[in-house]
Amino acid sequence: MGFAIPAALLALAFVAGPIVAHLVRRRGVDVRTLPTVRYLQKALSASSRKRRLIDLLLLAVRILAVVALALTAAQPFRALPEGSLGALAVSATFVVDDSHSMRARKGGDALVDLAIDRALADLAALPEGSSVSVIAAGAPPRVLVRRTRARDLAEAALRSLRGGSSRGGALVPALEQAHGTFEPGLDRHLFVYSDFAAHAAGEPPSFPPGARVHLEVLRPEATHNRRIVDARVRPLDADGEDLAVDVFVRSDESERARFEIGLREAGKILAREVGTFDEGGEGRVSLTVRAEAAGDVVEAVILDGDDLLPEDDVRPVLTRDEAHTRVLVVDGRPRPQLLDSAAGFFRAALRNAPARDGRFAVRLVDDEGLDERAIEEADVIVYADVHAPDPARFARVLAQVERGRGLLVALGEASDPFAYAGLLGAAAPARILAASEGAKLGAESEILDQDLGNLRATKHFPLEPASDATVLLRLAGTPLAVERAYGSGTVVLLGVPLDDTLSNFPYLPAYLPTMVAMVSRLAPPSLGRGVFTAGEAVALEPFFRERDELWVETPAGRRVTVRRAEPRFVDTGEAGLHRVLEAGAPRASFVVVPPVEETALGEGPVPEPPAAREGRAAGDTARADLTPLFAFLAALLLAIEGFIRTRAAGAQARTETTTRGIPPRSDTARVSR
Repeated sequence: MGFAIPAALLALAFVAGPIVAHLVRRRGVDVRTLPTVRYLQKALSASSRKRRLIDLLLLAVRILAVVALALTAAQPFRALPEGSLGALAVSATFVVDDSHSMRARKGGDALVDLAIDRALADLAALPEGSSVSVIAAGAPPRVLVRRTRARDLAEAALRSLRGGSSRGGALVPALEQAHGTFEPGLDRHLFVYSDFAAHAAGEPPSFPPGARVHLEVLRPEATHNRRIVDARVRPLDADGEDLAVDVFVRSDESERARFEIGLREAGKILAREVGTFDEGGEGRVSLTVRAEAAGDVVEAVILDGDDLLPEDDVRPVLTRDEAHTRVLVVDGRPRPQLLDSAAGFFRAALRNAPARDGRFAVRLVDDEGLDERAIEEADVIVYADVHAPDPARFARVLAQVERGRGLLVALGEASDPFAYAGLLGAAAPARILAASEGAKLGAESEILDQDLGNLRATKHFPLEPASDATVLLRLAGTPLAVERAYGSGTVVLLGVPLDDTLSNFPYLPAYLPTMVAMVSRLAPPSLGRGVFTAGEAVALEPFFRERDELWVETPAGRRVTVRRAEPRFVDTGEAGLHRVLEAGAPRASFVVVPPVEETALGEGPVPEPPAAREGRAAGDTARADLTPLFAFLAALLLAIEGFIRTRAAGAQARTETTTRGIPPRSDTARVSR
């Protein structure tokens, strides 16, 4: 215990006053006329004993009262342990590291959950009326609550960080944000909860000036962690029927340790492969899988069991590069030699497209092989000289077009234009006129805004565009390619055959760029890539066509609304597969992965916080003021003294009344009080 005014302790000398008064009173005697001594002793013996006890009690109470008053004047205090806050309201900022490495386990619990538990305890210990701010220190740092006195809001913000995230660490920027979160006029307290991992070490953090810093260091039980740091897919054949998934794994284990990787789809293991770590703790394996079995996405999984950080033991892998447009060509005249067919020419054009014009993954099927899964996975579906599509399958194709896909109907020698007119219905961009024969010249590409050259066609299908359709290609002034929106997608009718027995179109220099441009217009919007780092914003501007809002479905099944006014998805803190949805239908998929450095659990240095606080010397400690306690004690003692004196006076009066009833005598005696 200490004293703010030690000189006031000189008042303890006044303790001598009650003691002197007590001694003087014992020596004084009164002369009293009494009855006979026999009757006096009998009447007063009990009263005398009580009086002596009361005098001693009064002496003790008066001494304690003087001591309490002297201590009150000295303003006593108790030095609180380091980190204590005292009784006055403070301004407290809580910085919680919710980066990926904080998901490491300790005693079965994630470090971030242990951090939240301790932060909640510290929040509950704040003095009444304190101002609270909460900052999440995963990249990018986010101020969740700023200067609130509503503890339930701060508590909810802290609880929202349970489970952690897959974000990178951003502790230094978070501490810089903390500078502006304190409320003026209050003592500043900064609470920081982090594992201070080695990968986060760098420039020393800038602690807010004048703030008392409370560091909570949380470390896992060990640093061993197997993790998938990369997984990519590549086609093994020209048609993309067989895929290879290359998986890159790291670990802190010794050289030659073995690991097993599996490819999983919908809970089923499609392939397994065993690898070995090299002297640098790195291992690579390649797994082969049929594209038909893999679907849109597979998961690369470490099959050796969970370790300290199980969240990076699984990585979703898109079975195609998001930058590729998936084109499904329905071949109306399939035969081994493809180059002289409409489907063959079309595929050749897309495969030879320059990289600057886009990349295309082309798959050929016949009308019988057009199953529901193939329809759902395609971005653009092309009917190349198909006589008459199956009505049920064609209806499913149109349903996909309504959701944002593209459809190109390339009419040819075998095509039945009237069948297409009936199947397209309201989706038709133009009315198909009767086939026209004879050489035609003077073709113009509206897409390329140029003359196609000396195009000859012995047969073609003139088109009569709908009022809201766009003409893409003309032959001697006659529309031969017409485009029209249908739902969220696009339909194109092409009336010039791609068969070299009917036209020389596939051999013209402008053929390739025209076909590429046409398919690019049909393709739904793309993200451009399929893998993003946790915490990175995903731009969705290309997806806003007719709608004002989209949804992104997270790995946990939560749907987040993204609006045209702010067309970016920023809630990428959770690793795994995300889907962009429009009216409930998937439009695109992307995978979020943790930063590679976050998967390493090495321990880094703990920063040294400043010792000084604003307005106090370095090393000064928090105090609990005891002055009110001693003031209350002094008042209580004085009240006790008054009570004792009142009771003693009453007892004295009753004793004197009793003695008056004793028969009088002439004897006198000196009786000491």
